[in-house]
Amino acid sequence: MTRKTLAELTELVGGRLKGDPATVITGIAGVREAQAGQITFAANVRYQEWLQKTRASAAVVKPDIDMPDGMPAIVVERPEAAFEKITRCFAPEPIEYEEGIHPTAVIAESVKLGVDVSVGAHAVIAPDVVVGDRTVIRPLVYVGHEVEIGSDCLIYPNVTIRERVRIGDRCILHAGVVLGSDGFGYQRAADGSQEKIMQTGTVVLEDDVEVGACSCIDRARFDRTLVKSGTKIDNFVQIAHNCVIGRNAILVSQVGLCGSAHIGAGSVLAGKASVNGHVTLGDNVMVGGLAGVTRDVPDGMRVSGFPAQDHAQELRLMAHIQRLPELVERIKKLEKRIRELEHTTDDDC
Repeated sequence: MTRKTLAELTELVGGRLKGDPATVITGIAGVREAQAGQITFAANVRYQEWLQKTRASAAVVKPDIDMPDGMPAIVVERPEAAFEKITRCFAPEPIEYEEGIHPTAVIAESVKLGVDVSVGAHAVIAPDVVVGDRTVIRPLVYVGHEVEIGSDCLIYPNVTIRERVRIGDRCILHAGVVLGSDGFGYQRAADGSQEKIMQTGTVVLEDDVEVGACSCIDRARFDRTLVKSGTKIDNFVQIAHNCVIGRNAILVSQVGLCGSAHIGAGSVLAGKASVNGHVTLGDNVMVGGLAGVTRDVPDGMRVSGFPAQDHAQELRLMAHIQRLPELVERIKKLEKRIRELEHTTDDDC
């Protein structure tokens, strides 16, 4: 079991210690689940209440957070980043994958493998594929014809990479990812049937892209569907044909992008948000969970709701909606009073 004192952890993260430096920490946990001997963290004042209830022996917090009496704390400006360093101290040893080429892997003769590439059991690599140095391809992965994969990539089991897809360096593809499936394109034939439209483009992931489990990125009808460097995509995300996602964007679980949507650099789309086809989001846009974006959004704007609008306006609208039952009752009373006054007037006549 790893044991660290608070003094050691404070030095590790460059923080300021409040409390006993000799306090021993043996693990990490979330603020709600933490027990004695563990350290937790609170990134903002929303967790203030839970800090009062936690059983943790210490916490990593921002300067503006008040700690319970007697509870030690490591004070830093960025608790998430500091806690990540602490997490690495207590994390289990990383899994050592089997190196080299498994004898059951099927690799075409024309494939070019870089230095120290690993290919797992029953993986299939089609002709004319290029794989960069130190890339790890786990079991049951399919890599289609003429795919290019960069160096230091990690591709987990059951990933499908269709023909002519290009992947940059240091990319991570989690289990079940599909890159380069056909874009969803049909036209109605004269007899009323759906006629498939050819999808002749490809998918390009630039460097340092991570794609979560069971997410799908469709090939373009023409040219390419593009995910730029540093973008992180959660599980169960659908990116349709010809979309372009800017650098360092975040797409959270179950986000859906319709064809030819453009997402600006640094933008964040919360869970289950959707973007209509041919809509452009500027740089550093934030889209709330469950929002439906139906028109272009300028740089730096925060939107939510359906159809998505300025977040502050959406909050005002929701506040008014919450008052609807009260307002309905007030209207009923006013109508009743009006009828009574009308009846009184009729009697006077």
